[in-house]
Amino acid sequence: IVDAGMRKDLDVRVVAPVADFVSAGNDALWANAYERLVEEIKAHRTTLIFCNSRYRAERTVLRLRELAGKKVKIGVHHGSMAKEIRLEAEEDLKSGKLDALVATSSLELGIDVGSIDLVYQLESPKTVASGLQRIGRAGHLLNATSKGRILVFQRDELFEAAALCKAMKDGNIDPVAIPNECLDVLAQQIAGCSVQQTWQADDLLALMRSSYPYRNLEEETFLSVLRMVAGEHGLEMARAPWPLVYWDRSVGTVSPTRGTPSITATCVGTISESSEYDVLIEKSKKRIGRMDATFVDDALRTGDVFVLGSNTWRVTGKRKNQILVEEAPTSTPTVPWWLGPIVPRSPQLGREVGELRELIANELDSDTLHKKLTSDFGMGNRAVEAITSYVREQKLTGIVPSHERVLIESWHDELGRKNIIIHSPLGARINRTWGQLLQERLRKQSESWTCTPANDLVLLTCVNKEKESSVTAEKLLTGISKQEIDAYALGLVGDSLMSGVTFRETAVCALQILRSHKSKRVPLWLQNYRAQELYECVYRAQRHVYQ
Repeated sequence: IVDAGMRKDLDVRVVAPVADFVSAGNDALWANAYERLVEEIKAHRTTLIFCNSRYRAERTVLRLRELAGKKVKIGVHHGSMAKEIRLEAEEDLKSGKLDALVATSSLELGIDVGSIDLVYQLESPKTVASGLQRIGRAGHLLNATSKGRILVFQRDELFEAAALCKAMKDGNIDPVAIPNECLDVLAQQIAGCSVQQTWQADDLLALMRSSYPYRNLEEETFLSVLRMVAGEHGLEMARAPWPLVYWDRSVGTVSPTRGTPSITATCVGTISESSEYDVLIEKSKKRIGRMDATFVDDALRTGDVFVLGSNTWRVTGKRKNQILVEEAPTSTPTVPWWLGPIVPRSPQLGREVGELRELIANELDSDTLHKKLTSDFGMGNRAVEAITSYVREQKLTGIVPSHERVLIESWHDELGRKNIIIHSPLGARINRTWGQLLQERLRKQSESWTCTPANDLVLLTCVNKEKESSVTAEKLLTGISKQEIDAYALGLVGDSLMSGVTFRETAVCALQILRSHKSKRVPLWLQNYRAQELYECVYRAQRHVYQ
């Protein structure tokens, strides 16, 4: 990380469409936001609008075109579009043919888009680096000021956006975490090196150790991965992973198998694929919608009941990239609700969100709070009003949750199920881990609960509403000791829920499941099927569990 000794001038603000988020509702929030965006586009020569998803980008450009009329030219740019269309949008923005361009992260790095007057970010950019890259698109000159606005639509997200805004102004970028000893990547490197030349195993180990992430790589760990890449799994399965190297122990050499050059040319990489499932009524074959593959693979099993389109559906099976369902109008959903992919908040940013909550809670009646929020955290007047009223409401409970103080709430919903929310701003990764460990502990006590994590909370919902649960906040906080974590984690590994997207991504990265075969892409549903088969075989062989 290089400090160039200078700081770019930033004009960054956190803005809210309305001051009262609760009374306005989601439709009113977005309607006000679209009107504001049209006014800003007309007031500036060139405006760049960033969205966090392709769906949101398409929806935003459609509504802006309806409101702005034909005289205002607005384009769209994201990764699902053809390369030629993206290049045309970039040239139109650079030449001044477009007044505004709505984009995703596809315009965040490495593309010359010409002179931009204003950048709008819809919803939090989630990381300081991403916020700086996007807002830095405006005033892209050394002596110019980068003007950006972060438009927020949820009260909890106000804290995150304000913390990000302060970090950007102070130059505090996200900490860099260098992954250590990623064994799936190590498998790729062993296969790739074998294609270049024949290696001695000891020399190959020395080469890997010369790379910083593998500087402390144990010889036995290296040899275990080498055995895997050589096809020495010892697994009883119909279609075992293809051997990628010959390991001649008599002379210690490692050389490629016949198909390895093709595999390493077409299947390497660490960026995982994502997809969606079509939801079909099994009897009529009528498609009723699409669901994110991560949710389907990791959370839904045959017999589960979920809500889609205001109706309840029971899963009857899966077929390739389709999930089959039947109507279940009188059944209670076993999954509280389903969410799209959540961009995880870093623990450091989570701590900064918690510190901001504490600051507002402690100085709520101070005369200087408004000035501090506007000057230090870059918040607009509506955003200040919204965030202070939110904390004031939270203080009525006696506790404002932060990075050091956890708030646990419980209630029974309209279906009679017990729900528990653990308020923690430390991010979805920590909250998911915590929730899954609690879920496993409750399962061992013969209680069935679902877990829905987010960046600010963990929601636990009791599936069995006939039997009153004895779970309390005290039991949740004191129920798992450090010594018990490994045992609960091992139980989670054995759960079929853990054999979904994460395992498939890792197996694909390790070249144990191929994403391409004979120059043809292997469809994601087939990768998932092979991952499920591999997982079941690996788990039965307990020696592989921790690897």
